[in-house]
Amino acid sequence: MGILTKIFVVLVAVLSVALAAFTATYVKNNATVKQDHDTLKAQLVRADSAAAIATQAKARLEASFSKTRGELDAEIGELRDESSDLSGQLKVQVDKNAALQSDVDMKGSQLQQAIAGSEQQAAIIATLRDELKEARSKQLKFERSATELTDALQRKSTELDTAVENIRLLKENIADLQTQLEESRTQTTAVAAGPDLPIGDVPQVRGLITAVKMVGEDLFVSVNVGSNDSVAPGMEFMIHRDDAYLGSLEISKVDLNSSAGRVTLKTGEIVAGLEITASF
Repeated sequence: MGILTKIFVVLVAVLSVALAAFTATYVKNNATVKQDHDTLKAQLVRADSAAAIATQAKARLEASFSKTRGELDAEIGELRDESSDLSGQLKVQVDKNAALQSDVDMKGSQLQQAIAGSEQQAAIIATLRDELKEARSKQLKFERSATELTDALQRKSTELDTAVENIRLLKENIADLQTQLEESRTQTTAVAAGPDLPIGDVPQVRGLITAVKMVGEDLFVSVNVGSNDSVAPGMEFMIHRDDAYLGSLEISKVDLNSSAGRVTLKTGEIVAGLEITASF
């Protein structure tokens, strides 16, 4: 075998090995490519499905948007109409307010003029108010004074009625005492003229007030005559200083040589040392 043949064989062997390696690589790469193709195809299918779903969702959204936009356009139209009506009403109200403001300004001007023109009247009114207040104060004082005078008059009237009644009783008592005194004088004269009448039979008791005591509204006195002097409870004495009548005494308690009783009537001050006289 020649050298060229050997070289050719060697080259063929090397090429065979290289071709086998290339073929194995190609087959492997072809399987990978096929697998990638299948994967991409599946992804494409999924992408088409997603696109179809998205297209449907888009269609629904566009329909909903169209419906919502129609409703919003209708509401906007209504709002525009209402806004137009409100604008008209606002303009009317503004015109009314302007007219009212003008009227207020006019009234204010008239009021200012009236106030300016009534300053003198206000001064007169203030003076009249002061005078009225003073008059009311005087009226209140007068009413209080009248009330006090009425009360005082009633008290004096009551005191006068009491005094009149006391004077009546006093006159009656004085008349009785004068009668008793005349009888006592007559009896004394008869005793003095009649020699046959003993001194102890003179129908008269005389004594002195020894003590005076006020108990509540009643005046009580003690005297220096008692049962030994023929004094008995219920007996009445005339209180006097000489011939001046000062009151009456009614005996309520009797001892042997002293007695006590209540002053039933008095026309003067009752003090210790005054004389008392009683007739049987």
